[in-house]
Amino acid sequence: MSKPRKASGGSTPNNTVLCLGVPFELASQVDVVRMTHDKSCHRWPPHISLFVPFPLRSFSPAQRSSLNELLRCRIAPFRLRFDRFMVLSAEGSSTKDGRCYVALNVIARSLIELHRELSALFEIPEAPSAFRPHLTVGQSPTIREAQALADRLNADWTTYDADSSSFELLLMFRPQGGGRCRPLDRFALA
Repeated sequence: MSKPRKASGGSTPNNTVLCLGVPFELASQVDVVRMTHDKSCHRWPPHISLFVPFPLRSFSPAQRSSLNELLRCRIAPFRLRFDRFMVLSAEGSSTKDGRCYVALNVIARSLIELHRELSALFEIPEAPSAFRPHLTVGQSPTIREAQALADRLNADWTTYDADSSSFELLLMFRPQGGGRCRPLDRFALA
């Protein structure tokens, strides 16, 4: 499974994420699916993970300033296409937690470039697998069930296109022991 890059510093708790929050119109469409198929629906809003976990201790004032400059000056506005539902699994089998994930594929070459820029800015090492933008909408215990769900969802899905300006880069935090996540910081995209 192509996953967001794991941030360095092995002691970082897995309760922070740097992600793209999705616009309300898209969030309301995917939440209909997530309410039934995503056990994390009530903990995390719909999002595209960039770094999980995100090392908070590396988010210095200088990096925050550089991030704002990057988003304002070096990243041109771009389009994101939410294409089709797909199955994500590790090495062709179920994932380490025994589940396969169904996700909405996101096509946006500039988002992959933004991911590389952020990796350099926050000094997060390259992962062995390439970053593959997606929005998780559910889990299934087997690949067969996950594929059946993806096929059903694709039958009713119309491709959704959006400008990057309708998204926010979010630094999200979920309290240890559970509870709903909350944004620690927000950054507008061009």
